[in-house]
Amino acid sequence: MKILFLDVYPDVTYRICKDTAGGYGTANDFGDTLFCKIIKRYVKGKLDWPPFHAMYPMGVLKNKGYTVEYSRNVEDYKNYDLIIVPSSIVAHETEIDAIKEIHGSKKPILAIGPFATNYPESYINAGAKVIFGESEMYFMHQDISIEKIKSLGSKIIVKENSDINLLPLPPWDIVCKHLDIKNSFLGKGENTFLPIIATRGCPYVCSYYCTYPLQQGKAVRLREPKKIVEEMIHWQKTLGISSFAFRDPVFSINRKHTLEICKLLDEKNTRFNLLIETHLNNLDDEMIKKLKVVGLKIVYVGIESVDSTVLEGIHRFTISNDEQYKKIRQMEEQGIAVKTMFMLGSKEDTRETCYRSIKYAKKLNSSFAQFCIFTPYPGTPFYAETKDNITSKKLENFNQYQLVFNHPNFSNKQIRRIMAKAYRSYYLNPMWIMRHLLKFIKH
Repeated sequence: MKILFLDVYPDVTYRICKDTAGGYGTANDFGDTLFCKIIKRYVKGKLDWPPFHAMYPMGVLKNKGYTVEYSRNVEDYKNYDLIIVPSSIVAHETEIDAIKEIHGSKKPILAIGPFATNYPESYINAGAKVIFGESEMYFMHQDISIEKIKSLGSKIIVKENSDINLLPLPPWDIVCKHLDIKNSFLGKGENTFLPIIATRGCPYVCSYYCTYPLQQGKAVRLREPKKIVEEMIHWQKTLGISSFAFRDPVFSINRKHTLEICKLLDEKNTRFNLLIETHLNNLDDEMIKKLKVVGLKIVYVGIESVDSTVLEGIHRFTISNDEQYKKIRQMEEQGIAVKTMFMLGSKEDTRETCYRSIKYAKKLNSSFAQFCIFTPYPGTPFYAETKDNITSKKLENFNQYQLVFNHPNFSNKQIRRIMAKAYRSYYLNPMWIMRHLLKFIKH
């Protein structure tokens, strides 16, 4: 049986990634000013990779002997027996249109991923069957055929989540034939970096608005450090890739586990370029030094807001502003680039708190800063509270860069103007230019 993973996207001027926001995806629509349009186009050319909720099912099915391929062209479905569509909120209407087109051919279609799990009806109505949960776990325990897929109901429940250490490697060699996988901030050129995971699951209370626990759960599941290092060495030898971005909800959440990864990497005497996303609370002097030794280049950290009332309103735990500043300066001074991430338009936000956060971002003066708009995601408690006040009928607008609910203090136009000002004032700040531009040119 020939299986196509059809990963479709809308035709827009900004980058769309289905792997971020817990597999719901984000779209870097930074704003409408000339400066924002320039950085939108710049980022679109620098970053691209497929979602992990497509890669692991591909790996399982390939290991079982099925022919699997990856495409972003809907017309390619004609050459395959089964079509699997990785779902997202940021390409939702585009995915639905593709499913409707394929449905007329009578070929079976499966929708997979966190968003289809939590928002299944539109996929089912378009003609797909939805696998609820981690679809790779379903395929690990089930042999499939066209007849079997057709005989199943529209909702397929994953009954057992296996140990993530049993999962085969994602078939990046297949995807690299069809897609230039790139993160030019981590490694120059195409197919020079790969995403990787060390853990799944996130126990933090920001699940009030965050989507990661919706499918991965709150219990943290650890991959064996030995398997992680073996995977990195495998792709270095077979594809020549030495740059990896860890796509864990919170890398370094388990200190012992992270230090063991560092130890094994150091023993291999092989150096990589690493990117992680974590909570500043999990980074101390020893951890930063050991990660630096084994190749840490970039750290993403969520700051969200400088205002304690705003943070309390979204159930966000953080460390003090002084501690944030100290740890960020420590990493930057050691040559580790930090991207600080802020949310504008949280439910307690006012114009004053937004501008205070922008001012604080400029004080931190990290290598990168990201300013998003607070978004209620289906399946989260915040969405349940807000669903009667949703203003956008188009789900592709739920991309962290549009205000999609009635806010007491902002319209969408107003908050996007503040966001555009944040990007302009941050990256055109003389202090940022003086500190970072020469460093970027050298690299």
